[in-house]
Amino acid sequence: MIIDFSFKNFRSFRDLTTLSMETNYFDENTTFNSEKFNLLKTSAIYGPNAGGKSNFFKAFKFFRSFILYSSTRFQIDDIIPVEKFKLDKNSIKEPVIFESKFIIENHYYRYGFSINNNAVEEEWLYHRPKGREARIFERTNGEFIRGTYFNEGKDVEEKTKSNTLFLSSLSQWNSKTAKKILDFIKNINILNTSTAIEPFITIDLIEKGIITKDNVLEFLKLSDFGINDFNIENKEIDFSKLPKGIQELIKNSSPDEFKIPDKYFSIKINPVHFSYDNNEKSSVVLDFEKEESDGTKKFFSLIGPFLATLKRGGVLLIDELDTSIHPLLLDKIIDLFNSEYNKNNAQLIFSTHNTRILRNPSLNKDNIWFINKNKFGVSELFSLSEIKNVRKTGNFENEYLSGKYGAIPYIEDILNRVDIDG
Repeated sequence: MIIDFSFKNFRSFRDLTTLSMETNYFDENTTFNSEKFNLLKTSAIYGPNAGGKSNFFKAFKFFRSFILYSSTRFQIDDIIPVEKFKLDKNSIKEPVIFESKFIIENHYYRYGFSINNNAVEEEWLYHRPKGREARIFERTNGEFIRGTYFNEGKDVEEKTKSNTLFLSSLSQWNSKTAKKILDFIKNINILNTSTAIEPFITIDLIEKGIITKDNVLEFLKLSDFGINDFNIENKEIDFSKLPKGIQELIKNSSPDEFKIPDKYFSIKINPVHFSYDNNEKSSVVLDFEKEESDGTKKFFSLIGPFLATLKRGGVLLIDELDTSIHPLLLDKIIDLFNSEYNKNNAQLIFSTHNTRILRNPSLNKDNIWFINKNKFGVSELFSLSEIKNVRKTGNFENEYLSGKYGAIPYIEDILNRVDIDG
């Protein structure tokens, strides 16, 4: 479970920015309790276009990817692909910082790192074995200090390149602590629904046995998409025989989330609908790609990540969750995470423009966040709970749209300002 995630000097975020899943109340449906923390199951992020919402998710994605792959994908002279805030001179010189607190099997960890001049300047990992933070390791400009009892991965310090993480290197040398943390990080998955999300994600999860076809079908039926069954045609592609341009396109577009790219397949989904002729019911197979709506295809692609996250107890981040999905269906997804069905500490963090969600009774002000840019072009993240004179529950939608919380687009009178005929 994530307690919080912080970062600084990344893309449009200049200052230290923290999203916290911690809350001061406990509710058996909407929160978890572990290691003396009450943690939320869901968080919703609102804000205007170009406010920085997508950059928040990119920060999380970089944090995840750099931990998982820096020791295996980076050569000694490779440039670390991290983007600093560029709208003031001081930020260009300062490091980019990431840190997260999280709980794995009821054990608390705090891990972070800073990057500057194409090198990892600092890196730290703490835990709390006796109620107080204790060092597992620290790294500062190439110098490593281990905690008193941490001796896993002997001499890995010498094998850790300046542009890779010590934690990632430790995981390659059989450190149980590092492997445990990397397994947790693997279960933090980031999706962006404004780009194409392929249905192979859901199919892949079915074929791996993480979810079942019946799980997906039940979800489709309850969501009223008219699909009563589906079958899958799965033909393996000889990847090496594809044109090189196609190979590169597939490699570059394949997400890390929910997929192990061992093999590539041509997948065809055949949805089955009921048809009626003189009140006699029969079945008709449609072409998924050509005859199903964009909303149906998008939702089919998301069902797999939703169910897998709930089953495995991971963390799912979705940028623009509301794209092509009906508001009532969005409410049901949130209700699913904020319910007794979510027994494995799964968390959902998402951005949306759909203000109807602000009426959802399972959300209070701790669940709601806003991102907005100030006059200096700096994205700022803040919680509804930080705003004064806001009730714990209430008509958040009307108050948000009225501008009480900020983080809405400033739109002048278009009719009076735009000369269409001219």
